[in-house]
Amino acid sequence: MTGERISAAFPVRRIVGGQSAEVPFALTWTPSKQTVGGYLIIDDNRKRTAYYVAELPNDGTYRLWVLKRQDTGDLHHVRLKSLAFACDCRGFTRFGHCRHADALAWLHDCGFLKVRAGLYRAED
Repeated sequence: MTGERISAAFPVRRIVGGQSAEVPFALTWTPSKQTVGGYLIIDDNRKRTAYYVAELPNDGTYRLWVLKRQDTGDLHHVRLKSLAFACDCRGFTRFGHCRHADALAWLHDCGFLKVRAGLYRAED
């Protein structure tokens, strides 16, 4: 990827009024030139929210990102392990999916979340 801003729109499954339904979901991703991460804007039928995204170093058994909400400073942690995404937000805890994990899963699957050399500790 060239480091340019990308935008995408696609439907995702949500519980709306007690029923499963497809709702519009759009995101804009601007990668950072200095860090592993970037700036993410998520639009869905409820709200538009901007986040700073950074990948955190770890032992190499999984990947971990922190999303810092721009307007409130709230933090969400999204983890990828064995091709499964999980988030520590209330939505993921309640429904098993959320806007944070959905957005990072799409970015990851499309190759926009590159692994930086030296981010993970080598196995002993």
